[in-house]
Amino acid sequence: MKRSVQSEDTKMQSEKVMLSNELINEYQLEAHITQLRDIKSPLIFRYFKEREKGAFYFVIWLHGKAHWKKLGLFPNISTTTAKKAMAIAEKQLRLSALHGNVSSVPFSSLKFVGDVLYWYQERVQQDQELTLGTKNRIISAINAHLLPCIGQLTIKEINRSTLDEYLMWPLQKKLKNSSIRQIFQVLKQAFKRAEGTGVIINNPISYCKFTQFISGKVVIKPARLTAIDLPKIFADIEKAPPSMQTLVLMMLLFGSRIGETRLTKWCDLDKRANFWRIRAENTKTKQAHRLPLTSVAWQVLNRHRQSVEGPAKRSPYLFPKRTNIKYPIDAQYASQRVSMLGNKDWSAHDLRKFARTSWQELGVDYVIGEFLINHQLRSLDQAYIQTFSDAKCMEALTTWHHYLFEHGLGAFLSQRQSEDC
Repeated sequence: MKRSVQSEDTKMQSEKVMLSNELINEYQLEAHITQLRDIKSPLIFRYFKEREKGAFYFVIWLHGKAHWKKLGLFPNISTTTAKKAMAIAEKQLRLSALHGNVSSVPFSSLKFVGDVLYWYQERVQQDQELTLGTKNRIISAINAHLLPCIGQLTIKEINRSTLDEYLMWPLQKKLKNSSIRQIFQVLKQAFKRAEGTGVIINNPISYCKFTQFISGKVVIKPARLTAIDLPKIFADIEKAPPSMQTLVLMMLLFGSRIGETRLTKWCDLDKRANFWRIRAENTKTKQAHRLPLTSVAWQVLNRHRQSVEGPAKRSPYLFPKRTNIKYPIDAQYASQRVSMLGNKDWSAHDLRKFARTSWQELGVDYVIGEFLINHQLRSLDQAYIQTFSDAKCMEALTTWHHYLFEHGLGAFLSQRQSEDC
């Protein structure tokens, strides 16, 4: 349904329509119609003298007064884009009005790709849901690769061709496909978040996929540790101070992440229920996790408790800072010490991969293994875990810990006991 109306403030001939690009083109030949009003929103299109072009506006009433705001020019932007801009502009105007200032609303406050990346980096740094490791990886990708390669390009210049020329092809000359994919995912997430929050109107790379640029498969790193490496692992661990020995042993026993392990408090070890309870804020999935404590695990933990000396005895953490026992050791420090301990032959993540692979080889149920390693589970798997987890997880870890005890851990613990005596 459409009807002509006379605009009181401009005395322009208006037509109320379901505003679209097609109708804008259709009314070009009707010179007496100077503007089109959208039936369902305060969006208005006004024709220029050359009828092929025009401008989008929206009108909002604030404090008893109509405020006209220009959103963009047609055909530079489409009706769909104008409606997105209108929603954003309305929010900005209402927010300004709360402070008594109805100012001009720009079509988009960000012009360059670097603007989007800096904006996203700030959001990442303030996001309490992200772990420190995740934040560091994102910020590193932005500062080391994305900003130097494409930060100087305008958002309008970004498309599949410019991405390939300035980012993907240069990266292929110096990085592995797996690393390039991580960098590309950071860029995609930055633009997706920027569009979702309204700081840009259109996401120019929403249709771009990694496989359009990289034809080769992303090769997953093979595990650097197998069962035959256990003697070397225990020999390497033996060189470390007692606290670092325990940190490594816990990651080996449970396949836990280094962040989850270093943040453990003594009160997280539930002796009554026999669980290691990992707090939600310490996990990558941001969900609380629990792991059964076997007799072997308690043996390791009790020996660690006995080895703690000095002010560290008063710390709530298993692995406190030397300089301030109120806090746990830093993530970077812990990772570096573990890597040094492995003489660059293995890292904290290699211990985790080794544990997961070994569980599979020992016949541990796949879903139980995924739960123990604290991967995100499907809804069906979560229901399965809620029914069977405790008994089956204890069974799986008992089997694994017994295997480790028989293949070097028992001798290692006996040696430590004799040294303590």
